[in-house]
Amino acid sequence: MSPFMNADKATRPILLIHGEDDNNPGTFPLQSERFYAALKGHGVTSRLVILPSEAHGYRAKESVLHALYEQVHPSLHHLCSLSVVLHITIG
Repeated sequence: MSPFMNADKATRPILLIHGEDDNNPGTFPLQSERFYAALKGHGVTSRLVILPSEAHGYRAKESVLHALYEQVHPSLHHLCSLSVVLHITIG
């Protein structure tokens, strides 16, 4: 079941990180973009990060570091909790 269909039930802030070139069936970047738009439409604090030139598993050191940075960025410290949707595969 797509998370998009449950965006109205989200209550906690959500960080979405997706590879721009993800061609894994069922996890195309468009799905994250739609989920993000739905979350914003329901007033849920959320952030969408698209990692350039990355597929389903992030391989570039810069991408892995960016994903980690997004998780601990100082502007997120004011949030009580953060649900993270993140898939990392390090080659």
